[in-house]
Amino acid sequence: MNPIFDEFAYAENLLKNGFITFMSIRDLKILAKYYFYIGHLDDQVIIDLQDFCKKFNPQYNEILAEEKIERAIKYGKNEKIKLPIQIEVTKNELSKIKEIKNYKYEKILFCLLFMAKYNRKVFENKYPDKKFNGRYFVNGSIAPALSMAKVYAKRIVQCDIKADLHEYGYFDSNTNHNNVDGGFELFYLDQEWKQEDVAVIIEDLNNIILAYPIYCESCGNLLEKKSRMHNKCNKCYKEEKHEKVKIQTRERVRRYFA
Repeated sequence: MNPIFDEFAYAENLLKNGFITFMSIRDLKILAKYYFYIGHLDDQVIIDLQDFCKKFNPQYNEILAEEKIERAIKYGKNEKIKLPIQIEVTKNELSKIKEIKNYKYEKILFCLLFMAKYNRKVFENKYPDKKFNGRYFVNGSIAPALSMAKVYAKRIVQCDIKADLHEYGYFDSNTNHNNVDGGFELFYLDQEWKQEDVAVIIEDLNNIILAYPIYCESCGNLLEKKSRMHNKCNKCYKEEKHEKVKIQTRERVRRYFA
């Protein structure tokens, strides 16, 4: 299950389209936080959640759902809603990611970078007086990053991926719970940078991987999307295909006259 980083936008999508998962407690909790954030009081939030459930679930039973509603309201009162935060990615960070030359791993590293920078910004907003130590961490496993990157792998394969990325030197794969930041440390993020160093700004926090830029491996131009079959722009792909046809034609002619 993907983590939700922009809960405000997520809640507004729920209000428009209904539950992501039927009677999901996570959806109800986020909606409760949303309603409290916009100024609704306890009694009104109960009505809000009940009305939402009735609208998108004609078989809604108020008695059976009472416990879920109560849990959602209790959670919503004690937790702040996650609002959108812009995350900047530098040219140097992108360059380091692309050095691995493995599109699947690139996407994972990009999402790990986002998670580490997001955690850092949340921490800095919460504790503005604490000085940044220049280190970036990701809490827990890499599974959320794989999900965000749309890389689907069984647990044993996830362990292999993590081991590979550790071996390439992108992070320390050993979780250190004694460290105040927790999780494992990333080594490919810039400690200091200027605005002119920024290559990408991640704004859609619930579709992180869409912000990852892909370039044609031949000419270097930005691609709108990467095909399963090739990672070149249409022009370079057609030129390469045309050249292959020419080579194959010459070979057939050579064999014919041999």
